[in-house]
Amino acid sequence: MSEVETVEAPATAAEVTNHLYLVDGSSYIFRAYHRLPPLTNRHGMNVGAVYGYTAMLWKLADGLKQAEGPTHMAVILDASEHTHRNEMYDQYKAHRPPPPEDLVPQFPLIRVATRAFSIPCIEKAGLEADDIIACYVMAAKNAGWKVTIVSSDKDLMQLVDDGHVDMLDTMNDRRIDEAAVNEKFGVGPEKVGEVLALMGDSVDNVPGVPGVGPKTATQLIQEYGSVEGVLAAVEEIKKPKLKQNLIEHADDARLSRELVRLVCDAPLPEPLEDLALKGIPPQPLREFLEEQGFKTLLNRMVGGPQQTGATVRNDVIAALDRKPVSKIAEPEAPEKIEVDVSKYETVTDEAALDRWIEEARKQGYVAVDTETDCIDCIIAKFAGISLATAPNRACYIPVGHVGVDLLSETPNQLPLQLVLDKLKPLLGDPSVLKIGHNLKYDWVMFDKSGIDVAPYDDTMLMSFDLDAGRSFGHNLTDLAKSQFEHDCISFKSLCGTGAKQITFDKVPLKEATEYAGEDADIALRLWQRLKPRMTTEHAERVYKRVDQPLIPVIGRMERRGVKVDRDYLAGLSKTFSEEIAKLEANIYEVAQGPSRSARRSSLATCCTSGSG
Repeated sequence: MSEVETVEAPATAAEVTNHLYLVDGSSYIFRAYHRLPPLTNRHGMNVGAVYGYTAMLWKLADGLKQAEGPTHMAVILDASEHTHRNEMYDQYKAHRPPPPEDLVPQFPLIRVATRAFSIPCIEKAGLEADDIIACYVMAAKNAGWKVTIVSSDKDLMQLVDDGHVDMLDTMNDRRIDEAAVNEKFGVGPEKVGEVLALMGDSVDNVPGVPGVGPKTATQLIQEYGSVEGVLAAVEEIKKPKLKQNLIEHADDARLSRELVRLVCDAPLPEPLEDLALKGIPPQPLREFLEEQGFKTLLNRMVGGPQQTGATVRNDVIAALDRKPVSKIAEPEAPEKIEVDVSKYETVTDEAALDRWIEEARKQGYVAVDTETDCIDCIIAKFAGISLATAPNRACYIPVGHVGVDLLSETPNQLPLQLVLDKLKPLLGDPSVLKIGHNLKYDWVMFDKSGIDVAPYDDTMLMSFDLDAGRSFGHNLTDLAKSQFEHDCISFKSLCGTGAKQITFDKVPLKEATEYAGEDADIALRLWQRLKPRMTTEHAERVYKRVDQPLIPVIGRMERRGVKVDRDYLAGLSKTFSEEIAKLEANIYEVAQGPSRSARRSSLATCCTSGSG
């Protein structure tokens, strides 16, 4: 293993003739999975991620004829989870959840899709994809090539080197150079590993130093240059708690520096020259597209009509999900789960909040729930916000808790505006799926603060679309019981009932964290259980086309009201009444019986004459 080295530029620009594109395959796969709905091919297999991945790879291939386009390309994937980092630290990536069940069968097809473009698909046992990318970057730089890493992964930003290596964030259509790295981390690419080591990474379970977030890590590295420089100068640190943490966790800091260090000198799985692009042979690609039923991409290949993104998506849904609706499936047996609320974290400092946001961003999905001081979201104020990234991994961010009475102290918590400002980019990030239960309530709460939540899934709507008419309800408590045989913490156990009931903003933070964290945790588990059923039980269309899009529509209607023309409605009511009367008379006439008015007249005559 060696440090990332700086290579001198070639003598003249004319010598730089080769441009290598290294595609971070995992990033493409997970973004494709979360951006497109689950689709099925003509064999009934889930291929939503495969289609999205193929479309994104095609977009890259379109650049082959451009001046800055690639001359060489490879897609880099992870071959296995066990690497030298697990030997260093057996808890490395220990908390990372497994990939979604409906995504796993798509991995082999994604490899087939890559090879259908005649693009090498590279993986190597014992090395992570980031390490393979680093090895190719070093080899290409030494050969005088230009390199573009197709990814936005922060770990790979260590490799950026202006004039030699940049990154391409295809989701945001932007190039990442040294200036962009410096803007994000406050240091150049050569120091990014030092910052990452101090701040740690909860997604990969890199320990770092407790209490050191991105801002503090950057300040320390700017001043002392490296992890070892910080540890050597620890006696100069003015903040007592920070100094103590650095002393007590010095070994963790050194371990973390090795965990985030990229391998740069391993043998290349395939020679650089073998990555040359010689165009896309039509036959393998055509066979793959026909086999999967990707008609829109096939039309594009044979010169058919070009379509916009929205049209493509609708056409793909129509082309790939045309199976007849079967009878309602029998409900699945409950899945017994263990919920450990003691593992939930109360977030009361900025570094911890940054850590949770980064974890959610890197994972690509996060469950979100809001707690408020009343049930009416139009007038309610935030008490706190909870996040969950995996079963039994959740946090609660209190922002509006107060004392139970005038003599009680306000608990320690972050300012509301700071939390909202930090969460806003995450909640609006198109590459991170937000998961909620009865999300319309949370959507309104965030909308009032100028935050647009998207994209999103609502497990209450998913449950209703799958199991409407079943014997159980669709609120979170009922679903936790019916789906998981789990009894959620009840609201009244915290807040009481009747005259002595308190609002949630007066609940102590420990109990509030357990309750709010459980809400997000259960919502995430429901999503993991219900989402695979959406396609197989043919609930995806009504959910994606009707129910899910209505969340912001109804939310805005509730916030803003509905403008009506009372005079027009009164006139409409009169017209309808007249039309109904005419239709009623016609019906009695066809039935050869007296009209209602005639029967009333006859009854009045009988009553007046005294007849029975």
